Amino acid sequence: MTKISDIMAFVIDMEDIDEVFALHKYKPHLMNGGCAGTYSFQVTTIWRITFKHNADEDELYDLDYEGYH
Repeated sequence: MTKISDIMAFVIDMEDIDEVFALHKYKPHLMNGGCAGTYSFQVTTIWRITFKHNADEDELYDLDYEGYH
């Protein structure tokens, strides 16, 4: 399974946003600064899967695959 497929399967199966931090091998973190509120999983050194979470709706949005740094 590719890293992207692995991350996406994990995200789809999550029942709670706090589970993000359980997928240690992809260095999950909550970004700050200009990207505050965005969660990130590392795919490669420069590529990330990022998304935001709407707590009121318990919904993920703005899912993206993007270059970083």
